[in-house]
Amino acid sequence: MGGLAGLVYGAISRRTFEGARAEGRKFLVTWGLFGGVYSLGLGMARTVRQRQDKYNAVIAACASGAVFGREQGIQGMLSGCAQFAGFTYLIETFLIGAQSPQSQQDLGMGSRKIEIPVEERR
Repeated sequence: MGGLAGLVYGAISRRTFEGARAEGRKFLVTWGLFGGVYSLGLGMARTVRQRQDKYNAVIAACASGAVFGREQGIQGMLSGCAQFAGFTYLIETFLIGAQSPQSQQDLGMGSRKIEIPVEERR
């Protein structure tokens, strides 16, 4: 999606095919990195914290924001972390949290255990 958005943006702003390709590549790398860091952060937060709640998404967003602001140094990374985490907290609290509490269990994210029978062979 980032690459496609970059192609459209580049075609409009630079009005050349080469400019569109350059912007497409730039957007693709940026959004690919963002998505990868977010997914990695979400998985790590789930694993380390041993629970599934909105704070995992906030932690992942903080990591993504820090990567987004890396070119501005430590201040940019801290600012990006705070902004992304704050926005995610608001979304998770007021939009996603407004759904029924059963919705996370419906998605398989509850604390229910799944037992798999195993037969012993000799």
